[in-house]
Amino acid sequence: MAMLHAYAVEAWPDVDEESRGLAVETVVRLTVSHIVQPVASPAETAARIARITARIAYPGGA
Repeated sequence: MAMLHAYAVEAWPDVDEESRGLAVETVVRLTVSHIVQPVASPAETAARIARITARIAYPGGA
């Protein structure tokens, strides 16, 4: 999770720390969840997680 957080700090410098941290935690937890119990193809799962992450990181829309 630390590597993803470090990436997020560089990739989203304008996102506040709380939103960025929540986005990182969500991505990690969703990824593990989908590994354990997949409900869609890997490509669709990745697209879903990307959409959710963007909504968490940019709650006002980006």
